[in-house]
Amino acid sequence: MKEFYLRDLQAIAKKNGFKTIEVVQGVVLSPEEWTPESGLVTAAQKVQRKAVEKKYMEEIKVRISVIVATVVHDQS
Repeated sequence: MKEFYLRDLQAIAKKNGFKTIEVVQGVVLSPEEWTPESGLVTAAQKVQRKAVEKKYMEEIKVRISVIVATVVHDQS
C-alpha cells in the first residue's frame, strides 16, 4: 500500500515539474486518525509537528535510512 501511494505522489510530482528535492521520497501510513483528541493536529486541523515527530520517530528513522541507502547506491 505504501509503495502505491509513494509511486503515485512521485508520478504527480514528475508530471508537474517538481525538482528532485521537492519530490516525496518516503511515506508512512498510520491506521490512527489524526484528531485534536489524539494530539496530532489542532482544532483547526494544523499538524502538531513536534507531537507527530515524537510519535512516529522510529518510522521516520527507518524511512530516512532507506532513502539514504538508495541515494548512496544510485551514486555508486
